[in-house]
Amino acid sequence: MLVAIEKTEEGKPGFVAIAPRDSLAKAQIVDFAHRRLQPDAICHTDAFPSLSGLAVQATHIAKITPPEEADQWLPWVQIVIASLKRFLLGTFHGAVRPHRLQEYIDELVYRFNRRYWEEQIPNRLLALCVGASGPALCGTGA
Repeated sequence: MLVAIEKTEEGKPGFVAIAPRDSLAKAQIVDFAHRRLQPDAICHTDAFPSLSGLAVQATHIAKITPPEEADQWLPWVQIVIASLKRFLLGTFHGAVRPHRLQEYIDELVYRFNRRYWEEQIPNRLLALCVGASGPALCGTGA
């Protein structure tokens, strides 16, 4: 699984991107980097060899990280992965379908990335309804 987390100036997490992968081949890393990372990004990773593929899109800083030091080097990655596990176990009670995994992850990412936008929810919902085609989408039913 690939996890990218934006770090704000305050050292807190900004936006997150998560992509499950069958393998961590360099080609998949490069594809993830092109789709998810900005060219001026600085990526801190463990020293997994294929993660060097991140360098095609961003500055890559790798560090051999023993498990007991992972929380210091990549703290938000560990927190987001733990949140994903809790989300999947708490919501789906272990009945996660592998072919739906990206959809489950997308829901967590959507919620995480909008966690500070609660006051915008009514206006965003109204805008979606106005822009929707079809009366049933906004509860006006036909």
